[in-house]
Amino acid sequence: MKLFNEEGKCPFCGSNDLDYGVMEPEDDMVYYPWTCSDCGKHGEEWYSMRFTGHNVEDENGDMVDVDDLNK
Repeated sequence: MKLFNEEGKCPFCGSNDLDYGVMEPEDDMVYYPWTCSDCGKHGEEWYSMRFTGHNVEDENGDMVDVDDLNK
């Protein structure tokens, strides 16, 4: 049996109709549990995370990138 390994696609039947659960963090990764609406199989989609910067509120209450404030 050949399985698919693509984001948003059921590995078993190839459907794009996945019902996702709540994101779960684990170390520097997160995963989304899913159930396929077409074939009923279930599993997890994993994603890696890396720090890219902070956003903070400015004096107007708008979110801005810290690097933009340091220019």
